[in-house]
Amino acid sequence: MPLSLPFLRLPPFPKATVTLADFVQPRIHTGQPQDNAPLSLQESEALVKKLTKMRVGGAFWATPLPQISRKQRIFIPDDQPDAALFATMANKTDLFILLDQKSDTALAENLKKQGFRVHLGLFDPWSLIGQTREIICSGRSIHTIDIGLVARLGNMPIRLSPTARPDFASLFASPDMTTAELVNRLLAAFQYYDIFTKKPISLRQAIAQLSEWRVLIDSNRPIKAACGMAWWKKQAIRSFLWSGTDETLPMPRKTEDALAFLDERKDAIALWPSREPTGLRAAVAKQHALYEVEDGFIRSVGLGSGLHPPLSIVVDKQGIYYDPSHPSDIETLFNQTRFSKELIDRTKKLITRIQSAHISKYMGTETEESFSLPTGKRIVLVTGQVEDDRSVRLGGGAVKGNLDLLRRAREAEADSYIIFKPHPDVEAGHRKGFVSQGAAEKYADIVIRHYPIAKLLDQVDAVHVWTSLAGFEALLRHREVICHGTPFYAGWGLTRDLGHIPARRKRRLDITELAAVTLILYPRYLDPETGVPCSPEVLIERLIDTPKAKMTPVTWIRHFQGKFCTALRRATVSNPRAGKS
Repeated sequence: MPLSLPFLRLPPFPKATVTLADFVQPRIHTGQPQDNAPLSLQESEALVKKLTKMRVGGAFWATPLPQISRKQRIFIPDDQPDAALFATMANKTDLFILLDQKSDTALAENLKKQGFRVHLGLFDPWSLIGQTREIICSGRSIHTIDIGLVARLGNMPIRLSPTARPDFASLFASPDMTTAELVNRLLAAFQYYDIFTKKPISLRQAIAQLSEWRVLIDSNRPIKAACGMAWWKKQAIRSFLWSGTDETLPMPRKTEDALAFLDERKDAIALWPSREPTGLRAAVAKQHALYEVEDGFIRSVGLGSGLHPPLSIVVDKQGIYYDPSHPSDIETLFNQTRFSKELIDRTKKLITRIQSAHISKYMGTETEESFSLPTGKRIVLVTGQVEDDRSVRLGGGAVKGNLDLLRRAREAEADSYIIFKPHPDVEAGHRKGFVSQGAAEKYADIVIRHYPIAKLLDQVDAVHVWTSLAGFEALLRHREVICHGTPFYAGWGLTRDLGHIPARRKRRLDITELAAVTLILYPRYLDPETGVPCSPEVLIERLIDTPKAKMTPVTWIRHFQGKFCTALRRATVSNPRAGKS
């Protein structure tokens, strides 16, 4: 029987298609630890510091133990007789009994009746640090390494019960083995893998990946329910907002139902703002936090309005990125981030990949429409938007609609060759903002409806936007950007701003710094292949490998619904009487 599970292991993300063996496997060796290419003492000591700082290893995703003001003794019994032995000897107020198997329900109830404090089920072993003066155990739990190694890393003494396993005692209770040596022996005995590429990775890289997941999971712990989530994106949202529990995140539709899930002051509700239940914002704000959720900036193959679930979202604890009237997490990151050389170098590589692969927010939605552009003239792109979109309503300023945006662009660009590109959601027939061909041609030289925006940006000199993300995508390609509204990327010294800029936006950024926040620090990403949170680099490679949207019966129905609405709308424009009965 092996001593225990690996200390470094993959969290059980909901609906994930990968298993523990995809992340970590025992090395093939002759039976001697030294055959496993042991780490140097310096490397082992560095890993000890890294593990202690990032608090990864064991079931770090599980529920933390409640914090108390005094240090306590922790007892992890094997069975009822083991528990009974120590229960008769212990001070009930001093002992906290941990039962890590849910099958121990009867034992837990019996101990509670005797007046002991008991935790039943998986727990985050790192939550023992700072509130534990002694751990009493035998090492027979399947989470032996979790307990023993965290105890050593956190300088918590281990007291062996009479039934202790000899191998556990020699590892964790022996003064002859240093913590660095213990880390070397237990962690270097395994080979770790990148679950996205299936390639071997180093121990340090494995810790770095687990650290990213820990930060994400910890940030989700306050979220007790999510509101406003459309039925077709609920599973994706639950994967993004998973907090390490076995429970499914509730998604109530009514305010009173959502409030019932809030208990402690720190508890929060996640909200998709465009589908806010009546009175929720005001009710939650009295005592709790509201986290606003929206699509990220590299979203998916296929449109959101076409019912394709998001592969990227943002979760903002202060406001939301497209509302300039309030502070937001993205503004705070723009203003306060200290950009390391490592982050800048990573961002530059990411930008280069986005440029070369023609990545944009919505992939696989458009065809290669043929057109020709004049030479010797300034080429200007004007991007249409969904006219009732929240970003337009909150940050659109004085612009009255897509046709008004076109008019303003023509006034500013009298001698330029203007391209108008309608928003893909509008073109698909799903959203408001249609401009007829005749109306658009009053101000635009050409209307290009289906050509990929990323490739079009490579062919223009400047872009006029209302609040469109196309302005940010144009900045990545070093194009001049004129903002008629107040998008999140305006006001940082990179755009020509015609709208009102909040005084909060004080810092001057270069495009790499702007992109580091927008693409790496602010959003979250989900790998469509494994169902596990991932980096933007992983998602971009998946999008490149999936050039067309995967259609389901639901998305096909939505597709044909949009086609019908578009045909009807164009028929109504060409023959106004057709829309009257």
